[in-house]
Amino acid sequence: MGQRRWALLVMPMLASVALAACGDGGDTASPDTAAVADDSIAPAAASTTTVAATTTVTPGTDVPTTLAAATTTEAPTTTETPTTTVAPTTTAALTAADLDLDAAAIGPVTFGTGVDAALAVLVPVLGTPSVDVTDEFPTALDGGSWTNDEEGIFAFPHLRRLCFANGLCISFGAATPTDLQLVGYDYGSPETPAGPQLTTVTGVPMDARWSDYLDAMTAFPGGCYSQGYGDAGGVTLLLVSDGDPFLVVDQTTFESISQVPDPSMVTVYGMFAGDNPGFLYDDC
Repeated sequence: MGQRRWALLVMPMLASVALAACGDGGDTASPDTAAVADDSIAPAAASTTTVAATTTVTPGTDVPTTLAAATTTEAPTTTETPTTTVAPTTTAALTAADLDLDAAAIGPVTFGTGVDAALAVLVPVLGTPSVDVTDEFPTALDGGSWTNDEEGIFAFPHLRRLCFANGLCISFGAATPTDLQLVGYDYGSPETPAGPQLTTVTGVPMDARWSDYLDAMTAFPGGCYSQGYGDAGGVTLLLVSDGDPFLVVDQTTFESISQVPDPSMVTVYGMFAGDNPGFLYDDC
């Protein structure tokens, strides 16, 4: 009886324990399930994040795009255009050294250049011309030259002649006064010495002593007594001798004898090239 009573007391307790166990099991099952659900969501979210990361990278097209943009910004390599700042060298002012005398040019001013274009180069270096005259030669001569009533002679019917203080004179000629072009020049020592001094392309200056420029000039035999002619790079030189003359006349036979004086006695006193006005009847 005592055992049966114990059993009756124990059974309800076991039942309540069993019920409690069942109830606990239900409650703990829910959290586990929720935990699993959370876990399954968390990975998904994590994988979404990873995918999102991959997506931002995958649009590697985004990176090339920025690179392409960078390449475009590099296009300002055209900023190298500042090389145009070198252009000012072209506009650099000329000096007398740039106006060397050639067979058909005065520095950069070649024969055939118009009046305005020639003066635009020469005036900044030589100053305003001190002489500016025009002339006409209406009468044609045999050989293609033209003359006027003053016995002047020129290679063209129309002439404009300008001279600078340093002794350089330039001749413009044409068939009409509107087509004048540079056709010649002559250079001599002015009465009042003035600069700048010019030289030939071979470096021969005015008043040069021939013996000092043996490789840069030559002298020809003959001339007009103490006056003779020479050449320096195609420029005709007017020479004068302080010693023996270029031309000697035999007083017995009256024969003219051409000769070349000693170089140490010969000096340059003028030079010219091209066509310049002259006179029909020169002494020599």
